[in-house]
Amino acid sequence: MSLGKLAVLVVFGFVGAVAAQAHPAWGIAVDRSGNIYFADIGREGRGAVWRIDNKGRLQALFTDFHAHSVNVDDAGNVLAAHGEGRHLLLKLGQDGEVDTLAETGDYREFNGGNCCVRGDGTVFFYAAHHVWRLDTSGVRQMYNSYYSGWTQTLYAARNGDVLIPDIGDSSGRVIRLRPDGSHVQVAEGLISTRGTPDYDRHGDVLFGISEDTLGNVYVCEAAGRRIVRIRPDGRQSEFYSSEAGRLPTGLTFSDGSAYILEYGVRAGTGPQIVRLAADGEKRILFNYDNYQGEIQYGPHARPR
Repeated sequence: MSLGKLAVLVVFGFVGAVAAQAHPAWGIAVDRSGNIYFADIGREGRGAVWRIDNKGRLQALFTDFHAHSVNVDDAGNVLAAHGEGRHLLLKLGQDGEVDTLAETGDYREFNGGNCCVRGDGTVFFYAAHHVWRLDTSGVRQMYNSYYSGWTQTLYAARNGDVLIPDIGDSSGRVIRLRPDGSHVQVAEGLISTRGTPDYDRHGDVLFGISEDTLGNVYVCEAAGRRIVRIRPDGRQSEFYSSEAGRLPTGLTFSDGSAYILEYGVRAGTGPQIVRLAADGEKRILFNYDNYQGEIQYGPHARPR
């Protein structure tokens, strides 16, 4: 049995309570065929990685798998990490085989709860206040010396930069880290409840972050239930606002459209995926609670 297959079985053996609704996943990706992948902490044991195929059918790729993010590389492989207890980074190939790219009990060696994978397969993760890069042999090295007070998500850009939200000072900033070791502040003051009586340091945070082909940066702000667009000149505007009872946690872009992952504020509410076209047309592509089809379980998943 390969290490990858053994790792999947180990994950299936985990037991534990479902994560709190205040701790949602933010990973969403779209492949070249229009299949959508997203991470989900709240169902199927410790969580799941789902695929919605281009015909709208829902399939579980991994179950009892505590994944915050999910990525698709240039070859079409799906990469997701288990980030609780034993940290695992798994690659699901198009042939259905699973390989383990990282495995450790020490999040400082690899943090499965806070990582991303660039299209070329380069892995980045945040631990001990810094962003690290994991090479193909599993050796980590500090990517950038910038000290972040508190970062929950990362985005690896094609040009080699890594974008992170830094919420350590509670105001909400976005920082661009560069391969040469430099960094620049993209925006600040993004948390809308900062300084108000109802501000919640642990709940009013910045989640998913992304960038479009024009250089605009997007970040999900939980307190305002909105996605903020930051233009290259630093101007901020509201790109998207969730309806009452929901908040956006992640987004990605494909063929000019934004694909937005939303979760319910009320505990137990399932995830929803919204597509926002370039012309502003909004369409709900998937709602877990309203899904009428049969849930399919792949070879590395089983019903809970």
